[in-house]
Amino acid sequence: MVMRRASARRSPSKAASARRSTSPVRGTAAGYPGAGRGRCRAAYSRAVPAAFDPAVLAADPGPRADVLAALNGALAAADPAAAVRRHLSLGRRGLAVGRSRMPVPKGRVVILAFGKAAPAMAAAALEVLGSLPVSGAVVSPSGSAVGP
Repeated sequence: MVMRRASARRSPSKAASARRSTSPVRGTAAGYPGAGRGRCRAAYSRAVPAAFDPAVLAADPGPRADVLAALNGALAAADPAAAVRRHLSLGRRGLAVGRSRMPVPKGRVVILAFGKAAPAMAAAALEVLGSLPVSGAVVSPSGSAVGP
């Protein structure tokens, strides 16, 4: 008669730890050789392409001016006040909001603006609406304000 010990099977915790080890080689992290404990930085530095030209980061006025011009253009395109001025107009045919037109309101125009861009957008709307009676609310984070 052969007797088996009850402890011959793996305990659940040992089986779980055996399943967790997914690295193909012990001492490596995610399969990168030499990227074990404390070696991730070395593995990352080897992953940077060798063709990267450090001169790109130099203070060369030519490329730097091009990059600054592109950034300034992007900021101007994202200006909330300019966006309101582009899409809101008041003329003889009425008030145009985007592609919609409506007659000039006989009462007050109500402006509601919320968020970080609210002060700039409300100020631009006030410029466009001119002498029309306006009321409303501007809610923005502290530190931003609308002029008179």
